[in-house]
Amino acid sequence: PRVKRSDAVKNGHFSKVVLTIYEKYPAELFLYFSKQKHMVDKFCKNVNNVFVIELLFKFIDSLASHAWLVEEKLMLKLVGLLSEEHDEETIENAVRTMEIVCNICAFCPFSVLVSQILESEEFTEKLLAFMIKEGDDRDFRIEQGLGIVIQVLNLLHKDSYSFTEYDFLESENGESGE
Repeated sequence: PRVKRSDAVKNGHFSKVVLTIYEKYPAELFLYFSKQKHMVDKFCKNVNNVFVIELLFKFIDSLASHAWLVEEKLMLKLVGLLSEEHDEETIENAVRTMEIVCNICAFCPFSVLVSQILESEEFTEKLLAFMIKEGDDRDFRIEQGLGIVIQVLNLLHKDSYSFTEYDFLESENGESGE
């Protein structure tokens, strides 16, 4: 169901207030949200609300939240939105959210959230099932799924080169090739 304009405005105002509080008291607000039941479910339910998802991205930008997000199965819940039960807008927003989560996580390759993305068979199976299902919208599903696959591959790339130097930056004598 579509969100009424008045609800979207209220959500936007609420989210801006919460984001302002987060800027001043991030640890306290994270602690509060992490103790609320089904908070990640609520984030996923509101995947079409840019203000709510912006708050989720703030949490993801803090390594301290990653264990909680894994425990609450954020990525599995987001990939679960890729189904016939949801309209194209919801699917597109779930995909964009997963892509941005991967982008944010690229800067912390040893995070448990990154491990969940890279190692979860359930995540991979749900994504592939969504992509390869026959139907009139198969091209749309493949396009959306490939966006996520590309971001996951970027996580692998970041992980493999973290804390190492690129070979082409060194000269033959081992010094920097500047």
